[in-house]
Amino acid sequence: MKKSILLVASLMLFLGSGCDSFLDETNYSDVTSEGGYYDTEEGLNAIVNACYTPLRFWAGKEDAIGLSETGTDIIAAASGCVDNNMAAYTQSLDGTNSACTFYFDRFYAAINWCNTAIYHAETVPNPSKDETLATTLNKREAEARVLRAFYYWILTETFGDTYYIDVPSSSIVMNPVKTSVSDIYQHMFSDLDWAITSKLSTQQNDGGRVTVWTAKALKARLLLTRASVTKDAKMYEQAYNLAKDVIDNGPFELAKDFASIWDMKNSDGNSNNEVIWYVDYSTNQLYNSELDDKPVIRNGGNNAHLLFCMKYDDQPGMTRSIEYGRPFNRYMPTRYLIEMFCDRVAASKIYYGDDYDTEKPFLYFDKGRKRRWMHPVTSQKLEDLLIMLRDRGEKETFSYIKHVMKPEGKKDKAHWK
Repeated sequence: MKKSILLVASLMLFLGSGCDSFLDETNYSDVTSEGGYYDTEEGLNAIVNACYTPLRFWAGKEDAIGLSETGTDIIAAASGCVDNNMAAYTQSLDGTNSACTFYFDRFYAAINWCNTAIYHAETVPNPSKDETLATTLNKREAEARVLRAFYYWILTETFGDTYYIDVPSSSIVMNPVKTSVSDIYQHMFSDLDWAITSKLSTQQNDGGRVTVWTAKALKARLLLTRASVTKDAKMYEQAYNLAKDVIDNGPFELAKDFASIWDMKNSDGNSNNEVIWYVDYSTNQLYNSELDDKPVIRNGGNNAHLLFCMKYDDQPGMTRSIEYGRPFNRYMPTRYLIEMFCDRVAASKIYYGDDYDTEKPFLYFDKGRKRRWMHPVTSQKLEDLLIMLRDRGEKETFSYIKHVMKPEGKKDKAHWK
């Protein structure tokens, strides 16, 4: 009996002494806490990679171009435009617009990833002061700071004053307070300055990752954007100096043959010397899209080249082909339209000489109407300008082009009415 009691007691003592290690679990889902997955080099690399993902939903996508470019002096809606609310500033352009809600949600999610990466870049242990690890941590933090500045830039230029946060958030912010555009720009400049003085690579050799030239070029762009509003001469000077640094000292050069820019052989950003920064799409389309998002509009790779392709397959003798592209005919550049107008005015002045008057460009245009191959929307907009020239004269027409079609520092609500 005593032996049995001693045996049971010994067994209990054995189990009690080993239960700590036997019951301990590794919580693999706990990635954000101190000592979690993100506090490892592998985990930090993973979260920084995630910071790049939303770029694939922005660069070369239809809604992104519609949201950022249409309704300005740069891009006008063509007849195939599927969301004219953004181009024409209709009453339907509000917070429920799908493009607005999509990018607002995704970019704030991206900013939270950037905030998380920046935080954990400082908490990854490096007790031996390993220089290689220290350089990697510094570069990853710099990448996250540049990406955070980019996402805030899009948000402020799209929505104006907006919510600013620079620390990781694990819960819903119920009462966000807006920060002024001016203050957010200072935060963006601070992030970019930090990155410019970091250990970022100077070579474009890692699949679209941010480089020091990216940080400098982006800051120059932001300075120009802000200076166009503030009229700050020092900002213009800083932008000039940064851009000149990128041009003079960066590993970039213009292609010797302009046509080669459009050759798919040169589409790899790593080998194209004109490219400062590019979005690296995946050959696996699942990684280029969000599973809960509507197809085509934001999914897949870069389709910007199709959005400006006119509808040529309804013209006599023309058929759709891979070589000429799929004719989405969503948008057209207004600058090109202005150039077409100026070409016809200049050609008429040369052709008619002393007999020129403001009706001649319209007559020249009207005479070739039947044999002209031009998108009907483009044709109508060009005709409107030529009629204005005919009826109101050069002074009023050029003033309209300069001050209405190409307004300074603001979007044009009167565009193409």
